[in-house]
Amino acid sequence: MVTKLDRLGRSLEHLIELSNDLQRRGVDLVVLDQGIDTSTAVGRMFFQILGSIAEFSVISTRRDAEILDVKAAA
Repeated sequence: MVTKLDRLGRSLEHLIELSNDLQRRGVDLVVLDQGIDTSTAVGRMFFQILGSIAEFSVISTRRDAEILDVKAAA
């Protein structure tokens, strides 16, 4: 059980690997804030969709920080 999906992994690939590993062990993942429960097909779908969004958010934040750094250096 985790509270937020973005606290579990840094990339969609990592999240999927972790989810698959937990599934092989018979462990379902529940994400409290997003209402995800990987014991259901819909929960697994939402897990992957929100994982993609979380990864995009991290990439966008890094890109924005890099742009600000470039502007500050100019």
